[in-house]
Amino acid sequence: DPHKRTGVCGEKTYANIVWSTTPEEARQLLNSSEEDFVKMMNDLLQSGPTNAPPLVSEEVKKSMPRPLQDAVKGLEMLSQSVNNGLTMSGMTERRQGFSIPPIITSVVGRRFAFDLNLMHAKNYVSSRVALVGDAAHTIHPMAGQGLNLGMGDAACMAQNLKQAVESGMGVDGSAGLDYALQQYESSRQREVVATMGGIQFLHGVFGTTFSPAIHARSVGMNIINSAGPLRRRLVQVATGMEGIA
Repeated sequence: DPHKRTGVCGEKTYANIVWSTTPEEARQLLNSSEEDFVKMMNDLLQSGPTNAPPLVSEEVKKSMPRPLQDAVKGLEMLSQSVNNGLTMSGMTERRQGFSIPPIITSVVGRRFAFDLNLMHAKNYVSSRVALVGDAAHTIHPMAGQGLNLGMGDAACMAQNLKQAVESGMGVDGSAGLDYALQQYESSRQREVVATMGGIQFLHGVFGTTFSPAIHARSVGMNIINSAGPLRRRLVQVATGMEGIA
């Protein structure tokens, strides 16, 4: 899915788009002309919400007894009704309707593609050495958390060094510095591992083509979207305002 982060300059609106897809489609997007690339983005952005796919294929459904066919059809209708109701509930809670994305007119700058990697160092610290940011962990940009985690590392390191100094241990000798580094590693590994686990879970959920899982995903996302306190809590965690662990 394309995700936008927009900014207005004069009368023009600019957006950075992160497009998570398969290696084959990534090559196609890189090699396509600007005109074709803009058309593909607009087709996706302007298509709007779509219904979830059938729980089972038509071939499988036809092979079922009639009562079971009716039950499957009833479940599909129920899933769609629940999703529609939750969508309307979410709009009511936020007091705003669905906003249609703007039409993309051109591409500014180059297109890049890189593998979605997830890596994590076993240890963040050693004697008078600390790994911070991408040196300690790399995460694919699905939720835009790489920079936030790195900034969290820096803030945590500064806070622990400050505490060591203010406590009287200092950081000139090994005792105070070792304590600060150990506290940093313990705190940040809990936070980073929890974040990486959550993003990897999302990657699996949104990458599945299993129809029942797609129905469950749609209902789950709509529940989060319509539950204001839960949605706001997730936003605070995603923006680094609050921690997970």
